[in-house]
Amino acid sequence: MADSTGKTALMLAAEYASAKCISLLVAQEAGMVDATGTTALMFAAERGFDQCVSLLVAQEAGKSDSSGKTALMRAAECGSETLVSLLIDKEAGMTDLGGRTALMLSAMRGFDKSVALLRAKEVGFVDSTGKTALMHSDLRGCEEGVSGNATLMSAHLSGRLECVSLLLPYEESYGRRPR
Repeated sequence: MADSTGKTALMLAAEYASAKCISLLVAQEAGMVDATGTTALMFAAERGFDQCVSLLVAQEAGKSDSSGKTALMRAAECGSETLVSLLIDKEAGMTDLGGRTALMLSAMRGFDKSVALLRAKEVGFVDSTGKTALMHSDLRGCEEGVSGNATLMSAHLSGRLECVSLLLPYEESYGRRPR
């Protein structure tokens, strides 16, 4: 049974951090999605509910909503290292409809610890606009892509050097032309 938006009791339990209710409902409702393709795991991940994610990950990991977002991407957007660690082996490498990975989403928000966890699995991806995670890390709020020293200058001006320093060694050859 679901409400008018497709939300089930399991999704509501995940949304409100009710691990006890999740334990009771997971067998009957795991895998169901609401009108936007969102699962209970995604609701728990975007709210940072570690215990709820732990209860749902085995049954619901690997799915994406109507925008292509996964639970890992939602955890990365929140900067939750614990949740990123729980979901990384199940969902790393997946991209949303814009070609963005969890690493890019975490880098956009400057969550250095999540970036450190995700970089080994997702560095090297390029989104549909041609941006890498490094570019996303220091272009927050900018509409035009830049590269090289301009990118690092932008990072310096926005105080995001830690995130850039984590990604630079992995992407330093991106966009370079052979001599």
